[in-house]
Amino acid sequence: MKLRVKELLNGLNGWQRLFAGFLIFIYLPITFVIVSDAGRFQIPNGQELTKIMPDQVLNSLHTKESILQQMSDGIDWDLATEKDYKLYRVGDPDRSWEYALYVSNKIEPAKAKAMADDFSRAMKSYAFRSILIERLATFIYFLVGAICIYAFGLTLAWIYRGFKRGANG
Repeated sequence: MKLRVKELLNGLNGWQRLFAGFLIFIYLPITFVIVSDAGRFQIPNGQELTKIMPDQVLNSLHTKESILQQMSDGIDWDLATEKDYKLYRVGDPDRSWEYALYVSNKIEPAKAKAMADDFSRAMKSYAFRSILIERLATFIYFLVGAICIYAFGLTLAWIYRGFKRGANG
C-alpha cells in the first residue's frame, strides 16, 4: 500500500504536484474553516416558522391558547409565572435555538406536552435540513473551486508548452 502511494506521488508532474500542494496546504484549510462556520443554524423568520410549525400548535397560537416566544435575555418571564399558562421549553441548546411555548392550562397536560414535542421535532428537522443544505452547498463550492484551479493549471501548462514549442522550432 505504501509503495503504491509513493509511486503515485512520484509519478505526478510539476503542475500536478503544485495543484496537490495548493489543495493540501491552502485550499483545504480555508474550506474547512468556512465549513465549520457554515453549520450554524439560522432561526427561521415568522413566515418560515409558520410553514414548519405543526397545525395543532399553529391553531392554538391563533386561538390564544398558547404563546410562543424565542428564548433570549428579554423574555417575558411574567408569562411563565401566570397561573393560566404552563411553560414548555422547546429547543436544542447545541444548535443555539430555544423557544418558550406557553400553553393554556385549559388544554389537558398530555395534549400540551404533545404539542411541545411536535414543535420540537419540527424545529429539529428544519435545523437538520438547513444545515445539510449548507454543508452540501459548501462541498459543491469546494469541488467546483478545485476543478477550476486544476483547469487553470492545465491551461497554464498548455500555454507554457506552446511557448516552449515555438522557441524550439
